[in-house]
Amino acid sequence: MKSLSNEFLTVGVSPSGAELKSIVQNGYEHIWQGDEKYWARSAPILFPVVGKPFNNEILVNGKKYPMPQHGFARDMNFEVVEKSENKMVFRLQSTEETQKKYPFRFDLQLSYTLIGNTVECGYEVLNTGNENMYFSIGAHPGFNLPSKKLSDYYIEFEKKENSKRSLLNDGLLNGKTEPVLQNSKRLDLTNELFGKDAIVFKDIMSEKISLCSKTSSFKIEMSWKDFPYFGIWCKKNCEEFICLEPWCGIAGSTGSQIPIEEKEGINKLLPDEKFERKYSISFYL
Repeated sequence: MKSLSNEFLTVGVSPSGAELKSIVQNGYEHIWQGDEKYWARSAPILFPVVGKPFNNEILVNGKKYPMPQHGFARDMNFEVVEKSENKMVFRLQSTEETQKKYPFRFDLQLSYTLIGNTVECGYEVLNTGNENMYFSIGAHPGFNLPSKKLSDYYIEFEKKENSKRSLLNDGLLNGKTEPVLQNSKRLDLTNELFGKDAIVFKDIMSEKISLCSKTSSFKIEMSWKDFPYFGIWCKKNCEEFICLEPWCGIAGSTGSQIPIEEKEGINKLLPDEKFERKYSISFYL
């Protein structure tokens, strides 16, 4: 585990998956510590796909490649390429093995910067190959709920939203939607909300949300820019954590396999072109 610390927070990141594993504030652990009973991870990086691909495969230049849900980066070891008092940078480069399941050459860097009571998370993707590269990338951090009761919390959006959730069948978008927010900034959390899997938004205008407690001063603020999709997820029948997920990409759809460059939410990089995004999380107790 690699760590950063200041007077407000202590942050721990594992080189395995460059996964955020701990954010402690005044002795309280904000990050879900993983439990096989519900969800064994904490905050995996989603790359080079977000969500589940159709038939657990991607189609590139007419050839199918095996690709697990949320990609493979979360299960690989990253190199620590920078470590200072307030910042860590982790790097993953393509190899002959990665090219057997994802035939593009890439340089992926994840950064974590500690600024007061805020953790800034950065993504940098470089196309190191000689052809156009297609990918998705996203975040999946899980946050502990102090009272272990979903109905004690709500999510406040930056703007009033008229938004629908895009529904999933076995992890794939099925083309159906359901109203969630109607001229409202507030989404009250209940376990019933997750009976149909994650809440997947394609159309929210907000670039900032707050996870708020109805019974205490506990609050987590998340802000981002140019992440066109957003997911909210809790394991069905679990009330101990919630995942807040800004995405540059989205799950595959039911139907049939399509070429990766035609997939919804896909990002394209020309040779030697770089993609950069960041989001921030601030913590209050």
